[in-house]
Amino acid sequence: MFSRYAQLQSNYKSVEQRLRDEEAKSAGLAEKLHESQLELDVMCASLKLVRRESEAHVVTAESAERALREKGELNIALIEQIEKMKVLQVKVYCITLKTTVDAAGVCFSNEGVPSFGGGCTYAAT
Repeated sequence: MFSRYAQLQSNYKSVEQRLRDEEAKSAGLAEKLHESQLELDVMCASLKLVRRESEAHVVTAESAERALREKGELNIALIEQIEKMKVLQVKVYCITLKTTVDAAGVCFSNEGVPSFGGGCTYAAT
């Protein structure tokens, strides 16, 4: 009986030691799990920040594209207005030249020679 008791005692100590070893392993794994969870939380926070920054850059890029498109359209409209003003400037110049020539009484003959006085049959236009 004593040997059976000693054997049971030995088995109990062996199982108790394995239990402590497994508890130590479990505590180590729990610590690693906790550290991994913290790292995951940090990575998730970083990912959220990067997504927000990315969305802000997209909004900024879209805004810049819209502004560029509007400026391009404005430039086209301005160029069209400048062309119209150039045409008007030439018309005003021609009218001013004709008025000046008429007021000065200068007439041009068909040969292009100016003559002063009345009887003008061909005036420069």
